[in-house]
Amino acid sequence: MDHLNIDQLKQVPWNSRFISGPEVPPEPLPQKIPDMIKVPFMKRDRQFSLFYTWLEIVRLVGNNGPLKILDAACGRGQIVQILKFYGHDVTGADIVDCFCADKTIPFVQTDLDQTFPFPDNSFDAVINSTALHYLKSSEDFFSETKRVLKPNGRIIFSISNISNLGGRYYFFRTGKITEYSSSILTRKNFLYPHYIFELLKSLGFTVENISGNVPISNFRIKLFALFFGKFLFKSSDPVIKYSNAFIISAILNK
Repeated sequence: MDHLNIDQLKQVPWNSRFISGPEVPPEPLPQKIPDMIKVPFMKRDRQFSLFYTWLEIVRLVGNNGPLKILDAACGRGQIVQILKFYGHDVTGADIVDCFCADKTIPFVQTDLDQTFPFPDNSFDAVINSTALHYLKSSEDFFSETKRVLKPNGRIIFSISNISNLGGRYYFFRTGKITEYSSSILTRKNFLYPHYIFELLKSLGFTVENISGNVPISNFRIKLFALFFGKFLFKSSDPVIKYSNAFIISAILNK
């Protein structure tokens, strides 16, 4: 988004243009985006966590194109539209057809728990934003991603960071791992980020970058960190300690 003008930002199919309600993650007004993306990580507004996840994914893809990219679980096509403006050749895929991006962008309605409807070695990059926890099998998803990626292709995705200070405070206070449903908690791709790193390694990927979306620190968590942090969390990296999600980029060595 760093390289888009206001007119282009207004054309992105933000959720707010089509739906509203308390469960819809808030998105910034297009005219506010240029200032928001300049805000340092630790001062980002947490209510726009999904927006900042998209921002980090787009930054990891870059604007040096054209690359052939698959957005697996593209939703309305926000990231797809942005990458199209960057000059990339993008295809969107999702189990539900609510695609609202440029009609010239290919969209395929498909179940990503099944075999991807694309040939081997089709894409330079596969992206997945905030959707891995909906899948039945992270193993199948990453295996299919490997199949459709070209040699030295990249996967860029986000995953919940449940081991941050906020997550540890929540467990300390409630005895529960997260507030999410038990059905989601049974999936290794949600519970164990390090399991994903090992899975990527076993499939021939090398993690090249880990970034975060927004800080989750608040007054209570800061008190928790003051009294217990030195025993429970030794890292000084704000992404590891405070981000509520990891955004990961990994290269396929094949």
